[in-house]
Amino acid sequence: MRLRLVLALALLAWAAPLSAQPMLQTLTAGRDGETPSFATGQVIDPALLGGVTCRSLVERNLALAAKRGYVVDGGSFTDPATRITITQGCLADFADTFETAPAHPFAGGKPAAAPVAPPELGAGTAVLFVIGQSNAGNYGVGRRTHSTGRVWDYAGGGAFYAASDPFHNSEDGYGIDASPWVAVGEGLLGRRGDNGAPITEIVIAQRAVGATAIARWAPGGDKHPYLINQLRDLLDNVVAKAKAPPSLHILWQQGETDAGNGTDAEAYRASFAALKAAIRHLTPAPIHVAVATVCNLREAANYPPAAHSYDHPPDWYIRAEADRLAIRAVQRELVNGADVRPGPDTDRIGSPLRWDGCHLGPRGLAELAGMWVAALAP
Repeated sequence: MRLRLVLALALLAWAAPLSAQPMLQTLTAGRDGETPSFATGQVIDPALLGGVTCRSLVERNLALAAKRGYVVDGGSFTDPATRITITQGCLADFADTFETAPAHPFAGGKPAAAPVAPPELGAGTAVLFVIGQSNAGNYGVGRRTHSTGRVWDYAGGGAFYAASDPFHNSEDGYGIDASPWVAVGEGLLGRRGDNGAPITEIVIAQRAVGATAIARWAPGGDKHPYLINQLRDLLDNVVAKAKAPPSLHILWQQGETDAGNGTDAEAYRASFAALKAAIRHLTPAPIHVAVATVCNLREAANYPPAAHSYDHPPDWYIRAEADRLAIRAVQRELVNGADVRPGPDTDRIGSPLRWDGCHLGPRGLAELAGMWVAALAP
């Protein structure tokens, strides 16, 4: 009896500090084998949240889920209507689990870059026009410079630079660190372009803008004139001046904002159709549509966290995942195999490779670059 009491007290002494220590609230969500969304959630520190613990939040949601008719199984609950399953958890030892969040600006101010003479372009040139939101822009961690001398950053107005992070983008003043595009350019060299010629140089015009919904890029949206003006500039000052027609590709990597905002799938489809029609007035170049819906920001450095970042009831998680899956499905359905082609499935880049739960660290950028190379020149 005495031994049992000693063991019980020892167990309590071990469990109490564990439940009171900061933990990372985690969540996975998915349906019928779909690529799951993995949210790294929020660091829950009871000392800063009035005694609220990660485990108490999980237990509360499981109890609420049962009352609301969801099927509870261990640490998961499933909505019978949507077949979406949510699994919540808590990580006690999470310091080395994810990419480290950098100080802003990520790697200091924008590095100095001098324009270079326009390169000679021809049939071996691949030209990439990149539009979308932050993960297509300069919001990653780990700047890269070119190493081959055959990859160019087109800044607009006839100005070329040797490709180096961050890429020139006058419309987006927040993204000033790293992108996948240096690695994409280098990975495409030597592969075959659309015209069958080996790719000998790459010109990249990166025009992504962080946190933009698709409606802002479509006709009537505030970013549509910017898109059209930048595409016209690229056609006039790069494509038309090449000695022979280069391979032009339009890369659309966007959707995280619409997934988070609950944009209706048909509204997304209509916006893309209008956007495509506007582009077709200028060029028949193929549009490569990436699947991009995952952006689960952590706020580890921001205490106390806003309630909306960690304190959601079961219904909120079900609805958020249903919205994400709807945008994910329509992005895949936009691909027709002809002038609209598949881009990478960026949702497959795991949360540990996203330094803030959304944007990519060095390994995540490398993975995304490899995906784009495979999509553009399989």
